[in-house]
Amino acid sequence: MTTDRGFYSIIDYTVDGHATQTALVDAFAAIIEEWVSSYPGYRSARFHVSTDGTRVYNIVAWESEASYRDFVETSDTEGRMAAIGAALKGLAGRAEPRMTGAPTYRVVREVGPRSTPSQAGGTPPRGGPPPAGARRDPITRRASCEHVGRTPRCLVDLSVGLLEQL
Repeated sequence: MTTDRGFYSIIDYTVDGHATQTALVDAFAAIIEEWVSSYPGYRSARFHVSTDGTRVYNIVAWESEASYRDFVETSDTEGRMAAIGAALKGLAGRAEPRMTGAPTYRVVREVGPRSTPSQAGGTPPRGGPPPAGARRDPITRRASCEHVGRTPRCLVDLSVGLLEQL
């Protein structure tokens, strides 16, 4: 399990189809490369697209909140915003931002997979409903995960809420 306590900016757009998703990701990746990637504390930008072609999330990872705040205070915000505006106008389809307020987040908790019987030397867990007292966020509807080595990689449809892993 990681001990990541980084800082994130999550940028959320509604789009009108798969072609617009691809064009928006390409345009925003170029903007990140030109306007953001050289700043101290910048880690990465990950683009997530919904399988139904209606959403794009850009999750920008920063080393710390201080790194992000320094970027905001010292970067050419006017030039970057002009580049974003030009990119949006250049799309053949429709893309609209869905952020309200500051789209910034901290990692406060991460729950990883339980060890398997072969890893822990025990018997496999029984199937069935979650244990008594376990809660799931009632507005979460879709999530899919796969393991890459021992690291889970999950795709979550955040358009309907947050996911609380058990």
